Amino acid sequence: MNKFSLIFFISILFFNCKNEQSEYESYTSIGEIEHASFTFCAIVPSEVDYSYRVGEWIFKSTNSYKLAKGKYGISVVNIDSIGGCNYEIITNTISLKEWVFWNEKGEIIEPTKRMINLVQPNQMNSVNPFEQNQ
Repeated sequence: MNKFSLIFFISILFFNCKNEQSEYESYTSIGEIEHASFTFCAIVPSEVDYSYRVGEWIFKSTNSYKLAKGKYGISVVNIDSIGGCNYEIITNTISLKEWVFWNEKGEIIEPTKRMINLVQPNQMNSVNPFEQNQ
């Protein structure tokens, strides 16, 4: 009987965690993207294109309920340690004070780590010129 209880508990825990995770795997985002480029100096200089988010964005689940709404800021970053010459890129900034998060019932909540990761821009992969041609 004790083994059955343990297996039952583990299966409930597994399915609860799995359902919570899938809630944020499929979502839609609505907002504006700006495109920019910089010249990466190397033996042969090359133009690198990238994008960043601007203004207000809304994230919705596949069930069409709002997960998050907020505004992205921008920052100009000077990069001087890669490629032999300095260049500037525009990156997103985010202040969680400017964001609102909801649960599936439409109630405003404090964001979970998954929700914060959902709205955090992931730009650095697109900016690395060595990874563009892979």
